[in-house]
Amino acid sequence: MQLLSGLLPALGNLIHVRPHELDFAALGRETRFMRRTLGVQLEAAQQVADYVIGGRRMARIRYGDEEDDWGADHGRCHDCGAAKGQFHAGPGCDVKRCPSCGRQVISCECEYEGDDKRGFPRGT
Repeated sequence: MQLLSGLLPALGNLIHVRPHELDFAALGRETRFMRRTLGVQLEAAQQVADYVIGGRRMARIRYGDEEDDWGADHGRCHDCGAAKGQFHAGPGCDVKRCPSCGRQVISCECEYEGDDKRGFPRGT
Protein backbone atom coordinates (compact mmCIF):
# COMPACT_ATOMS: atom_id res chain seq x y z
CA MET A 1 0.00 0.00 0.00
CA GLN A 2 2.88 2.36 0.77
CA LEU A 3 4.30 1.80 -2.73
CA LEU A 4 0.91 2.54 -4.29
CA SER A 5 0.47 5.74 -2.29
CA GLY A 6 3.92 6.88 -3.45
CA LEU A 7 3.22 5.96 -7.07
CA LEU A 8 -0.13 7.70 -7.40
CA PRO A 9 1.16 11.28 -7.13
CA ALA A 10 3.91 10.52 -9.64
CA LEU A 11 1.41 8.92 -12.02
CA GLY A 12 -0.94 11.86 -11.63
CA ASN A 13 1.84 14.32 -12.48
CA LEU A 14 2.92 12.26 -15.46
CA ILE A 15 -0.51 12.29 -17.06
CA HIS A 16 -1.51 15.71 -15.74
CA VAL A 17 -4.36 14.67 -13.47
CA ARG A 18 -4.64 14.47 -9.73
CA PRO A 19 -4.54 10.93 -8.28
CA HIS A 20 -8.11 11.24 -6.97
CA GLU A 21 -9.24 12.05 -10.53
CA LEU A 22 -7.91 8.81 -12.04
CA ASP A 23 -10.61 6.45 -13.25
CA PHE A 24 -9.20 3.12 -12.07
CA ALA A 25 -12.24 1.20 -13.34
CA ALA A 26 -11.63 2.53 -16.87
CA LEU A 27 -7.91 1.75 -16.60
CA GLY A 28 -8.78 -1.80 -15.57
CA ARG A 29 -11.18 -2.25 -18.51
CA GLU A 30 -8.56 -0.91 -20.92
CA THR A 31 -5.90 -3.25 -19.51
CA ARG A 32 -8.20 -6.28 -19.87
CA PHE A 33 -9.04 -5.25 -23.45
CA MET A 34 -5.34 -4.89 -24.31
CA ARG A 35 -4.54 -8.32 -22.85
CA ARG A 36 -7.35 -9.94 -24.87
CA THR A 37 -6.20 -8.17 -28.04
CA LEU A 38 -2.59 -9.25 -27.55
CA GLY A 39 -3.74 -12.80 -26.87
CA VAL A 40 -5.67 -12.90 -30.15
CA GLN A 41 -2.70 -11.42 -32.03
CA LEU A 42 -0.29 -13.92 -30.45
CA GLU A 43 -2.55 -16.83 -31.36
CA ALA A 44 -2.89 -15.63 -34.95
CA ALA A 45 0.87 -15.02 -35.23
CA GLN A 46 1.59 -18.67 -34.46
CA GLN A 47 -0.27 -19.71 -37.62
CA VAL A 48 2.12 -17.85 -39.95
CA ALA A 49 5.48 -19.68 -40.02
CA ASP A 50 7.13 -17.85 -42.89
CA TYR A 51 7.18 -14.70 -45.01
CA VAL A 52 7.67 -14.19 -48.73
CA ILE A 53 10.39 -11.57 -49.13
CA GLY A 54 11.64 -10.56 -52.54
CA GLY A 55 9.98 -13.63 -54.04
CA ARG A 56 11.68 -16.05 -51.59
CA ARG A 57 9.88 -17.90 -48.78
CA MET A 58 11.75 -17.36 -45.51
CA ALA A 59 11.12 -18.81 -42.04
CA ARG A 60 10.07 -16.30 -39.38
CA ILE A 61 12.34 -15.79 -36.37
CA ARG A 62 10.92 -16.98 -33.04
CA TYR A 63 11.33 -15.09 -29.76
CA GLY A 64 14.62 -16.24 -28.26
CA ASP A 65 16.18 -17.06 -31.64
CA GLU A 66 17.10 -13.45 -32.45
CA GLU A 67 20.77 -12.59 -32.86
CA ASP A 68 20.59 -10.22 -29.86
CA ASP A 69 19.56 -11.37 -26.39
CA TRP A 70 16.15 -9.86 -25.65
CA GLY A 71 15.69 -11.73 -22.36
CA ALA A 72 13.67 -14.71 -23.61
CA ASP A 73 15.15 -16.90 -20.86
CA HIS A 74 13.80 -14.50 -18.25
CA GLY A 75 10.32 -13.62 -19.51
CA ARG A 76 8.03 -12.68 -22.35
CA CYS A 77 8.77 -10.20 -25.12
CA HIS A 78 8.51 -6.72 -23.62
CA ASP A 79 6.61 -5.45 -26.63
CA CYS A 80 4.16 -8.10 -27.88
CA GLY A 81 4.13 -10.62 -25.03
CA ALA A 82 5.44 -13.61 -27.00
CA ALA A 83 6.87 -16.43 -24.88
CA LYS A 84 10.21 -18.01 -25.76
CA GLY A 85 9.75 -20.12 -28.89
CA GLN A 86 6.66 -18.24 -30.09
CA PHE A 87 6.48 -15.96 -33.09
CA HIS A 88 6.22 -12.26 -32.28
CA ALA A 89 2.78 -10.72 -32.74
CA GLY A 90 1.50 -7.58 -34.37
CA PRO A 91 3.18 -5.51 -37.04
CA GLY A 92 4.53 -3.03 -34.48
CA CYS A 93 6.63 -5.33 -32.25
CA ASP A 94 10.07 -3.74 -32.09
CA VAL A 95 11.81 -7.03 -31.19
CA LYS A 96 10.54 -8.91 -34.29
CA ARG A 97 13.40 -9.35 -36.76
CA CYS A 98 13.39 -9.65 -40.53
CA PRO A 99 14.69 -13.07 -41.62
CA SER A 100 16.19 -11.51 -44.74
CA CYS A 101 18.19 -8.53 -43.44
CA GLY A 102 18.13 -9.08 -39.65
CA ARG A 103 16.83 -5.58 -38.91
CA GLN A 104 13.58 -4.76 -37.11
CA VAL A 105 10.60 -5.77 -39.25
CA ILE A 106 8.95 -2.42 -38.47
CA SER A 107 11.80 -0.48 -40.05
CA CYS A 108 13.53 -2.71 -42.62
CA GLU A 109 13.12 -1.95 -46.31
CA CYS A 110 12.78 -5.52 -47.58
CA GLU A 111 10.05 -6.28 -50.13
CA TYR A 112 7.44 -8.31 -48.20
CA GLU A 113 4.54 -9.91 -50.07
CA GLY A 114 1.13 -10.62 -48.54
CA ASP A 115 -1.83 -8.89 -46.98
CA ASP A 116 0.12 -5.87 -45.73
CA LYS A 117 3.59 -4.37 -46.09
CA ARG A 118 5.10 -6.94 -43.71
CA GLY A 119 3.87 -10.00 -45.57
CA PHE A 120 1.49 -11.54 -43.04
CA PRO A 121 -2.25 -11.36 -42.45
CA ARG A 122 -3.30 -8.23 -40.59
CA GLY A 123 -2.97 -8.54 -36.84
CA THR A 124 -0.12 -11.07 -36.78
